[in-house]
Amino acid sequence: MAHPTLSAVDYVLLVILLLSSAVIGAIFGFFKSKKSSAKEFLLADGGMGVVPTALSIMVSFLSAITLLGTPSEIYMFGTMYCYQAISWTIASTVTALVFMPKFREMNCTSAYEYLEKRFDRSVRMCASFTFSFFMLIYMAIVLYAPALALSQTTGLNIWLSVVSIGVICTFYSSVGGMKAVIWTDVLQAVVILVGLLATIIKGLIVMGGFGPVFSIASKGGRIQFDSVSFDPRVRHTVWSLLIGGTFNSLATYGFNQTQVQRYMCVRSTRAAKQALFINAIGAAIVILLSGFIGVILYAYYADCDPYTAKYVTDIDQVFPYFVMERLSENPGLPGIFLACIFSGSLSTISSGLNALAAVIIEDVYKGLMRKKISDERQGLVSKLFSIVLGVVVVLLTYVVSFLGSVLNAALSLFGVLSGPIMGVFFLGFFFPQANRHGGRIGFLASLCLQLWIFLGAQITKKQMKSESLPFSISNCSSYINQTITAPTSFKRDPLLDFYSISYMWYTPIAVGAVIIVGLIVSYLTHPLKPNEVDPKYLISIGDVCCCCLPQPIRKWFRFGVDYDDYYEDKENNDRNDIEMKSREKKSNTSGPNRISPAPSMPHNYDNQTLTTLDLHRDNIGDAGAQYLAVGLRQNKTLTTLNLYNNSIGDVGAQHLADVIQDNTALTSIDLGCNKIGHVGAKHLADGLRRNTTLTILGLGKNQIKEVGAKYLADGLRHNLALSTLYLFESEIGEIGAQHLGDALRHNIVLTELYLPGNEIGDVGAQHLANELRNNTTLVTLDLANNRIGDVGAQHLTDALQYNTVITILYSSISNLYFHFSIQTLTWLELYNNQIGDDAMNIIHELVERNERGREL
Repeated sequence: MAHPTLSAVDYVLLVILLLSSAVIGAIFGFFKSKKSSAKEFLLADGGMGVVPTALSIMVSFLSAITLLGTPSEIYMFGTMYCYQAISWTIASTVTALVFMPKFREMNCTSAYEYLEKRFDRSVRMCASFTFSFFMLIYMAIVLYAPALALSQTTGLNIWLSVVSIGVICTFYSSVGGMKAVIWTDVLQAVVILVGLLATIIKGLIVMGGFGPVFSIASKGGRIQFDSVSFDPRVRHTVWSLLIGGTFNSLATYGFNQTQVQRYMCVRSTRAAKQALFINAIGAAIVILLSGFIGVILYAYYADCDPYTAKYVTDIDQVFPYFVMERLSENPGLPGIFLACIFSGSLSTISSGLNALAAVIIEDVYKGLMRKKISDERQGLVSKLFSIVLGVVVVLLTYVVSFLGSVLNAALSLFGVLSGPIMGVFFLGFFFPQANRHGGRIGFLASLCLQLWIFLGAQITKKQMKSESLPFSISNCSSYINQTITAPTSFKRDPLLDFYSISYMWYTPIAVGAVIIVGLIVSYLTHPLKPNEVDPKYLISIGDVCCCCLPQPIRKWFRFGVDYDDYYEDKENNDRNDIEMKSREKKSNTSGPNRISPAPSMPHNYDNQTLTTLDLHRDNIGDAGAQYLAVGLRQNKTLTTLNLYNNSIGDVGAQHLADVIQDNTALTSIDLGCNKIGHVGAKHLADGLRRNTTLTILGLGKNQIKEVGAKYLADGLRHNLALSTLYLFESEIGEIGAQHLGDALRHNIVLTELYLPGNEIGDVGAQHLANELRNNTTLVTLDLANNRIGDVGAQHLTDALQYNTVITILYSSISNLYFHFSIQTLTWLELYNNQIGDDAMNIIHELVERNERGREL
């Protein structure tokens, strides 16, 4: 009997799916987008709806891996794998309630931005590189899976299939951006559900209903939900699936760039939560439907396993083999099945290409570029990266073709590479004492451990006992009365037992390794103090996991971090946001003024001619700053804003910082003499990371302190616009001076830095001097009234011998002895000093020998 082939109707359905995806990409690429900005391309302008985003989250990793692999798992190992539906639901819920709000609060385009804010850039780059490598391999696997199915069922050249799918996917991903990706995911989610249901309905008709299916599968040992062994070598148990499976799923939903990016595509945190909850329901349905197909497959092939009988060459081909054998009786059904598989592959690859483009732009490209990058150029570069990455994925498919079982290979690799990433996030969020050395070494140690286990398992695979349930080929025409059983157990080397750990435990092992090694290294290299980490970057274990316990116990789990102010600020922000939205709704029906401004504040927020706004000493407070921020979001002309002495605290600073991130008009803002502390400084530093126009920032006479100085220094490392920073009388101390000195090593645009009255002392002066030696941009430095003595003066003197650009130095150091080789200093002011005869002689000689001196 000839093997069934696809009909013309089947081919038409496949072509319709591919062309529909391409058309969606063309619509959003050529007709809907007025400009090609990075935010539009990578985040869909943050305006996507809940349901489309939920379906996109669902199908991003419910790919051909699930659609082909899950039935194979059930067919070989039984229904234990269906517990994954529960673990996915738990992971989605935890992500929605704990981790997703954090990423939205930090406004991250790349999930790995957090790692730099919490640790340093090296940790961020380690995670970014690992994610990029994993996603490239993973996308190659899901590109190979449908091509394998197509070659098995139609005989079409597998590489022609790979190239065709790769080209279509790369086209609509690179042309239409995130909007096209999400809307094609919606289409593909519908096709997937239709394909699964069509297969189940036809299978039940062939088998005569649910009764015969479950009866045959039960006799064959495929219906099992009671494996509770604590042996980590057992492939699937209740514990490995609920614990290990939850960790695996959490690594995807909580910390994978493809998913985090989607959380940023919706309008609010509430919308993102709704999308995750809808996704949890949909994902559970898909996994159960796929699992039931595996049960049907076993019931149908109970007496003639096509894999054992050599009718197919790989266990993942049993599903498409069944489709062509029975569904081909109805023209169009095989086409629906293949469209279903293709949809799963397209959704994952397109999501991966967009996510990789975001990671490369945010984590690599911006770090390498030493000048401002326009948003439009970032959008163009993102598209180019998507195209290049699409080509790389197609080429990597050849390597993937040598792997074994699709699901096992993908999930094993997933645990190996995503586990350390999840672990370093856990270390950063839950353990405030962890420092950058702990984050970096913990991540690398975990990665090495995982690779050791994974590679050892692959090398010794043939020596390990198979856990596959028995098959029968007694009813096959070429075989008579044979039953293939799993090999009996045998004594093995202990190292083989270690390598045979179930792939479901890879991620928990990786997370544990990062935390243990990371904490040990942190304690050996001076752990961070509780007040050195912004609570914004932490999650209290006590408040999340022990919320029902007494307050003293919960506080113990906070590890000394004071979350009270953070929670209060967050509550105030949420309350203010609700109040503002309420007023906006009322204003839509009551008049032209959207928000009633605070006293002394102008009503014309939409004025497009105003360039300077002076509100100093108007006492607008946090509420006024919030209203002002609303107006600044719309205003495109205001360049100078004076908010000196207005009782603005951390909450008001946060609202203004949110505006600064994307504002392209403001060039100068004065926030001096307010009530801004280290929390507000952190928000402003986050704004500086993304801002490309602000050149002058005044923060003098605030309570910035050493922690706030650290945050500002972090922002300066990445800012490419700010040229002048005022931090006089801000209590930064010697540690704050050290942080700012470190920032000068990386910053290439700051030209004026004012630090009088900060008590930085000799130690702080030394740190600044060390960086002044090689700094090529700073021309003005004010260190007046900082208690700098002889030691600090000597360090500054030595530094100025090497510095070739600084021209103005304000100081109150009475014993600052300059060597006469200084050729750049044009202004030296030694006010408020007791200068003796020796110092005056030095100054006199300096005036005579310094050819550029004008006023000394």
